Amino acid sequence: MVAVPGVVWVEGQWLAPAQRMAWGRGGGIERRRAIGLIGGIGRFDNNSTSSLLSRGMKMNFAALAPRHSAPKLRVRIIAAAAITLVAVLIGSAQAGPGVPLGRVALTAGATRTWVSGVGDDVNPCSRTAPCKTFAGAISKTAASGEIDGLDPGGFGSVTITGPITIDGSASGQASSLAAGTNGINVAAGPSDVVILRHLHVQGAGTGLIGINFISGKALYLEDVVIEGFTGKGIDMNFSTSGFLSVTNSTIRNNGNTAIRPRTTSGALKVTIANSTLEGDVNGVIGSDGTSTDIVNSVIDGMTGIGAGCTSAGTSCTLSAAHDQLDHNGTAIYSGGATSQVFMDSDLVVDNAAGIGTQSGGTVVSDQNNHFMTNGANGAPTAVGTTL
Repeated sequence: MVAVPGVVWVEGQWLAPAQRMAWGRGGGIERRRAIGLIGGIGRFDNNSTSSLLSRGMKMNFAALAPRHSAPKLRVRIIAAAAITLVAVLIGSAQAGPGVPLGRVALTAGATRTWVSGVGDDVNPCSRTAPCKTFAGAISKTAASGEIDGLDPGGFGSVTITGPITIDGSASGQASSLAAGTNGINVAAGPSDVVILRHLHVQGAGTGLIGINFISGKALYLEDVVIEGFTGKGIDMNFSTSGFLSVTNSTIRNNGNTAIRPRTTSGALKVTIANSTLEGDVNGVIGSDGTSTDIVNSVIDGMTGIGAGCTSAGTSCTLSAAHDQLDHNGTAIYSGGATSQVFMDSDLVVDNAAGIGTQSGGTVVSDQNNHFMTNGANGAPTAVGTTL
């Protein structure tokens, strides 16, 4: 918050710069009445600190004029008084309730807000007066601030347009129930980082997309469960560069691809670590301009492709290291002349097909992968070099 510039307290009253000059030239009580703005509006003296608004917003400019001053001085004093009044009132209006008159709040919200199953969105979203939904709390949270869950509860879907963290750790795992809609939309700015932690994003069989990530510098998912959507678990549909990190998370039982990164321009980087993708149509499928790393993860029960790349122009790369791919239609797939998939220390078991390629796509193996009981193992198109 900032004070109204130049206004100071002199002998029991607030004075603007022009008023202080007039005060210094003397003039008696009548001039002090004019400078002090006591002509029917309000009065600040040694015995009173009442608000300028406390006298009913009545302004008598005639009473502001000193009786023993020249006309020009009278005009200057009235003008200075009016400017001071306007500045104070503007400051009060911008500050809002609870902020002293003449001061302006510079921040749009608190750096940490709270939601609770027994909260209310009319609350300030403090720990003792929490909000009820993520949507209610996000409007009261400052940029780069954090929304925390106080207790287990369903806090609704939300659209994120700036840098923020939503953390359900304190509640065990906060839930976003999104029947018939997207769970979480992320449409942030090019330098904005969004973190989602300890959340359960539930589509209840009718939700559309679990997390719809369409813009932002980076999105981090940590200990997040996404399930029950008719579309994709995570849809990263960009028109520029971006970054997605998925750690210790589960994406399951959705009606389309678990994680689908794609962009019309720039480059997307995706990392998936210590996570489980199961029971979706496809696991992870990159496309033109994407680079995906999957490490220490399980991809299980996909009717289509477990992990792969499809390209039609610019390069698409995917690296799978120390992963288990089982009970999928095709475990590893590469389609398109600029599509490359790299395998290192993976277990590929009980899939209809281990490796599939099409239209010049390549699969490079470090010869340390294990293929067992697949309908057809398939074969890599190239062998990596161990250095």
